[in-house]
Amino acid sequence: MKSSRKENEGKFRYLPIMADYVTEAIGIFDPQGKLLFANTALERMMGWKMRDLIGRNAFYKIHSDDRNRAFEQLQHLIETEKDVIQQIRFKTKKGDYIWVEASGNAVRDKKTGEPTYIVVSGRDISKRKEAEAALQASEQVYRAMLDKSPDATLIRDEHGKIIDANPQATQLFGYSKKELIGKKLLHLYPPEEHDRLKNSFNKLKQTKRTREGDFTIVTKDKQRVCVDVNASCFNVGDKVLIKSIFRDITEQKKLQEELRKAKKELEAVVVERTMELMQANTALKVLLSHQNKEKVENEEKLSTNLRNQILPYIQELKKGSLNDKHTACIRLLEKNLQGIMSEFVTQLKSSTSNLTPKEIQVSSLIKEGMSTREIARFLNVSRKTVDVFRYNIRKKLGLNNRRENLMSHLLSL
Repeated sequence: MKSSRKENEGKFRYLPIMADYVTEAIGIFDPQGKLLFANTALERMMGWKMRDLIGRNAFYKIHSDDRNRAFEQLQHLIETEKDVIQQIRFKTKKGDYIWVEASGNAVRDKKTGEPTYIVVSGRDISKRKEAEAALQASEQVYRAMLDKSPDATLIRDEHGKIIDANPQATQLFGYSKKELIGKKLLHLYPPEEHDRLKNSFNKLKQTKRTREGDFTIVTKDKQRVCVDVNASCFNVGDKVLIKSIFRDITEQKKLQEELRKAKKELEAVVVERTMELMQANTALKVLLSHQNKEKVENEEKLSTNLRNQILPYIQELKKGSLNDKHTACIRLLEKNLQGIMSEFVTQLKSSTSNLTPKEIQVSSLIKEGMSTREIARFLNVSRKTVDVFRYNIRKKLGLNNRRENLMSHLLSL
């Protein structure tokens, strides 16, 4: 039997006084969903006055996507007598939709047990739904960034307990994500790295971001892997979380070690070749020194032999009675022999006739490019003695007050 509007108003005439003390929106409906009563909070939430709402079916204010679900929940409430809590979008007077979290229960006739009224209380959760949507979107972005990162990434709390890991981390460490979550980060490092890791964490708490450096980690199958680690802090609510990014640099380290070895081997080869060149240079200098000495000795021998064994006979021939032709031949022979004896000595004698034989010898060695030390060694005299010879030669050649190089001058003769 349907109740009239006046009957309903009579039944609920004292309800507004009590319902207005309640902060949540309250509506009373018949079993078909027609609104019989609405408190002030419901009016404010929907933007309608009670007189505009009373007698209208609430299902027409529900979003079309939520309407069937709301009807099913109402039938479930009627049939089971259990409270129902659901989130439904309602259309306000402005024409927009708000999210309402509503709960209801049925008031039944004491004699028949049939539902007489449905009492529903609700509150606007639109802002919460927006926040949840934003959080969900943020989580999706976070998850996408974490999972798509090319490097292994672990998220841990400030106590070092792992709370999240991306697929690259499971691949690097060899553990499943389930195995990693809850594990202490310290357990992924060998004991000798623990002190460094703690120092790095203390530094991280001060700087909020740090390159922890090169570390060795231990995988599930006990393999040691060299990694480069970067860490940073971020806040989620009042919690401080730490993101650690691991990059496998095993191959890089291996290449660096190979380059280091190659460099060391190359340096050893360079040192060896340098020593060989130095030894060869020393041997060459000794050889040249010997050659210069032999040259001078051979020139002296030749000169001595010519002077002692040839020239005396030429002098004897010149004393004899020779015709003009023979005399010219003898002179020409003597002149050529003088040239053979030593062109350089002859040139020196033509420049100055007061060089001693020893000074001529020293001049020959200087002309050959030998240093003072080499000449001293060659003649078995001191460097000081050679310096005296050099001074006397310069003086006799008229070079003492000139900056001309002695070797250059002798070469020009």
